[in-house]
Amino acid sequence: MRAVVPDGDGGFLAVTQDPMVDPVNPPDGGTDIGLIHLDAGLSPLSVHDGPGGDDPCGALLVGGYARQTPAQVLPAGGSTFLLTGEERGFEPEDGPPRVFVQKFDGAGRGLLGEAPLFPADPQVESADPFATLDGTGGFLVGWQRGPPIDAGTGSGGAVASVLVQRFDALGSPAWPAPVQVSLVGATPVTTEARMVTDGDDGAYLTWSERRDGEARNLPQPRLQRVAADGRPLFAAGGVRIDPLRDVLPRVVLVPDPRGVIAVYAADRIRAQLFSPTAGRLWGDGGVVVSSPEAGSPAGELDASEAPDGSLYVTWIETRDGRERILARRLRRDGTLPWPAPVTLATDRLGAFARAQAVLGDGSLALVLPAVADDVPGDTGNLDAQAVDLRGRVKAPPEGAPLCRAAGLQYAGRVFAPPGAPASAPAWPDSRTPPMSPPPVSLSPPPPAEALFIWSDARPGSGVSGSDGFFVQRLLFSSAPTLLLLPQPVTARQSEAGVLDLQGDDLQPGLSVDLGPGIVVTGIEATPIAADGPGDRLRIQFEVDPGAAIGTRPLDLLNPDGSRAAVPDVLTIVLDERRIDIDRNGRADGFDLAVLAASFGRGRDEPGYAQEADFDGSGAVDGYDLALLAARFGSRIEPG
Repeated sequence: MRAVVPDGDGGFLAVTQDPMVDPVNPPDGGTDIGLIHLDAGLSPLSVHDGPGGDDPCGALLVGGYARQTPAQVLPAGGSTFLLTGEERGFEPEDGPPRVFVQKFDGAGRGLLGEAPLFPADPQVESADPFATLDGTGGFLVGWQRGPPIDAGTGSGGAVASVLVQRFDALGSPAWPAPVQVSLVGATPVTTEARMVTDGDDGAYLTWSERRDGEARNLPQPRLQRVAADGRPLFAAGGVRIDPLRDVLPRVVLVPDPRGVIAVYAADRIRAQLFSPTAGRLWGDGGVVVSSPEAGSPAGELDASEAPDGSLYVTWIETRDGRERILARRLRRDGTLPWPAPVTLATDRLGAFARAQAVLGDGSLALVLPAVADDVPGDTGNLDAQAVDLRGRVKAPPEGAPLCRAAGLQYAGRVFAPPGAPASAPAWPDSRTPPMSPPPVSLSPPPPAEALFIWSDARPGSGVSGSDGFFVQRLLFSSAPTLLLLPQPVTARQSEAGVLDLQGDDLQPGLSVDLGPGIVVTGIEATPIAADGPGDRLRIQFEVDPGAAIGTRPLDLLNPDGSRAAVPDVLTIVLDERRIDIDRNGRADGFDLAVLAASFGRGRDEPGYAQEADFDGSGAVDGYDLALLAARFGSRIEPG
């Protein structure tokens, strides 16, 4: 499985790569690209009525006597999607490798013609395609052009370059020829190239390039903007993402009404807002997203847009000799609502293979490779993790187990499930940044729910021993915490009181239990900061006259079923007015007589007098006698 996109009707379209047989022209002999359709209930549907429409490995999209490899799959509205990829023959006479592009519908029909488009010169090697939709039904495709391939020697002498072409909705080129965006004579690298629309039928794109004239002869990511008519709008060859630091090749681009945001890894994880004229609006160094005291350079970053327009940025970093996956939120104004990055997972081998997605409640979910259990035949598993908009992690550092099975579980993908509730505040206009953080919901939030799809090599699961696809849905509950008080709050029998606590992940609609004899009359949970971790909890309560004296714990229950407890939060002390049983204003013989008449009796025994059980223990005993004796003969405040 190489990619999964929504089908526009609550289901999913999964693009696969498989050494399957072409049902029309067998034998095939290469790796082909297929399509699997899942409905909203995650049951497989027939892609079409023709040959291979029910193939469990995917109905054929692109095939033939060659290796077809998908590179990028972009949802294009409804059940359509744009697919880019590479085709490589087996022999020199098959011609050079070349990139292709095609738009498909949910029935696997090519919408740009019967065969894919090959935008590059067929006599010249082309590789590493990257694309974006232009917002008007068309699209832009970029690729790296290599030297011409001699059919006899397999070699050539031209210098590589990066080209871009724009196509209309029908697949016709919009420009007379592809536009070169890399610098003439430089050495480009496009394995991590990215492109996003600029909102005006053009695009921003980034790739890495080595230039001999620069002080450090290392590949450096460049940024270029191409207009709708094909004109490069920045300096020739683009501008460096960071003019002061070496930058790793992977740069994430996010369209923004003010230009484009580039998130990148240099000495730290940084973000920069570029204007439409290449101005660096967040300073030469941008915004530092990772901690300044990070233990080692960070890399393998990714970014996802939350419903409020902010970005979840994740990356891998080594701290104290342990590899960690970290995350932080970045607002569109360049501020960081969380005081520090949060750790999502530790000691995660192969974390570069993770995938992430934003869920309906605004949380970010990840699927992570897991070290195989010490079980024969178990070579790899998958874990899940989630973090909410306020930086609160939903599973332990080792992650929530997603799949533990023999064989290899890999290529995991994560999505917001069809029909899952979405309550996170939306950004109403993607071209207008929010003026302030979204309001905090006063109703219980829905649970964070994620759908996971992965490839699975467990024995006996596939067709004729091949790998299979598996799906699973997970609910992430909150993880409430409460801080211990320096000393318990004291309250007297018959009185009302207030508990003020602090903690985190305290959801609206929670309930608390302070034990028998205490009635909770009000609960208010409010964030310490509207966009960051930490909550305040105010509990109003009333103590029954006969409540047991002593120290009480607090048990908290969130609406999603998660719990927290605090010992010794409240101490109930005696209401001295209870000693005066007949309410005559003195502790005297009458009170002693009532106590003596029920002395030694428990709550369920005949003769037990609740009014003589001063300490609320459920029995009239020596402790009650001692309480009366200590005040015998004294005046008691009436009440």
